[in-house]
Amino acid sequence: MLATGDHRSPAIHLWKLLGLEIDVERMTRILPKKLAVKGLTTPDLVRMFPDALPETLQPYWERELNRLAEPVPEMSDVLEELRQRLMVLTPSS
Repeated sequence: MLATGDHRSPAIHLWKLLGLEIDVERMTRILPKKLAVKGLTTPDLVRMFPDALPETLQPYWERELNRLAEPVPEMSDVLEELRQRLMVLTPSS
């Protein structure tokens, strides 16, 4: 969970969490329930990763992540890894 006033990208936090071992079976059961409690539906990966996302992120990628990750990972690698991991955790994928 991000602290109040934490302006770091949620994507980099999520990407860093990918290094953790995740019980995929358990997460596929828990994720929809957690989203429902928040009044949300299963994540729509097409909406989460629109075609214009790299162009939107590019101006900030090196400048902002330079403070958070050393070396700064390639944006395409991070986005693809997130997409692949979320596909596994998203029952509708």
